[in-house]
Formats: sequence, structure tokens, C-alpha cells
Amino acid sequence: MRHLTKSMMVLVTIVLLLSTATALFANGGAETTAENYPKGNLDFVAPGGAGGGWDLTIRTTAKILKDTNLVSVPMPVRNNPGAGGSVHLASLQEMKGQDRTITVYSAPLLLTKLAGTTDLGYEDVTPLAGLIADYATFVVKADSPYETMADLMNALKSDIKSVKIGGISSAGSMDHLQFLIMRKPQG
Repeated sequence: MRHLTKSMMVLVTIVLLLSTATALFANGGAETTAENYPKGNLDFVAPGGAGGGWDLTIRTTAKILKDTNLVSVPMPVRNNPGAGGSVHLASLQEMKGQDRTITVYSAPLLLTKLAGTTDLGYEDVTPLAGLIADYATFVVKADSPYETMADLMNALKSDIKSVKIGGISSAGSMDHLQFLIMRKPQG
């Protein structure tokens, strides 16, 4: 079993805390009460493409709400992808006070603003619930020469081109930033 140093565990913990930011968001409706909500269809929106994490999360949420009879009105799910969720975030701003649109976001809601993709951020929506923790895992092949994160970081320090790093998201995304957080203390 490979072990992380104490400083690496602290960094992983910070990443995990940042990653648990996934939540359902709505636009809020001051006149709505539990007794009269919802009166009509709810609009469930994934701010990413079909089959992605946001899509699966919002579809699963709608299914559970229906299957458990917590919500009896129709909850169609649609996708409004683009720019890491910024396209949908912008469309939400045109619906202020409307309480029928429910969407799901995660840490990229913070990253798009930091990256300059949008001036909008988490302050522009109303969080309803935290649903997901997005854990970072660093793995190597079984026959890898790297036994510890320190081994990997030392190899990068001596020859940055000697190590190939991969993730499933784009540059500036959580995968990228999680690795950079691990790399920063190594210089």
C-alpha cells in the first residue's frame, strides 16, 4: 500500500472540502411556502451535456423525488450545457424570483468565475442541498517506479517531461487543480 505524507493528506483534505461544494440550486421565490409548493411542473436542468456528472445527478434526484412521492408534479429534465455551466448560470439570471427551475452545480461553479469565463458565481443562485463529494484519487500502474507521491513529485522536479499526467477534465478543471495542489509544495 502506498502512503501519503501528512502534508499531502492536509492538501487532499482541502481538495475534498472544496469538492463537496456540489449542490442543488434554485432561483428562490419569496412568496412560496411548503404548503403550496410546487403548484406546477418543475424544470430540472443539468448545466452540462447528457450523460455527464451534472446530468446524472439531476436525473437521479428527479427520479428519487418521484419514486418516493416527495414531489407529485412533473419534473422534466433538460440540459443547458456550455462554458463549464456558465451558459446555464447566465440564463438563471433572467429568471430571478422564479421558483420552478432547479439545477445542479459543483466546484466548477467556483472555477468558471476564477477563470474569467463569467462574472457570475455561487452568490447568484440559492443553494438547496449538498449532494455529492468529488474525491480526487491519484493512481499509477502496478509496475510503476513510483511508490509514493514524493517519488512522483521528485521525478517531475528532475524532468517534468518524464511523467505523463492524465485526468478526465480540461485544463483549469478540478482534475487539473487537484494535481497542481499536490504539486505546489514540491516546488
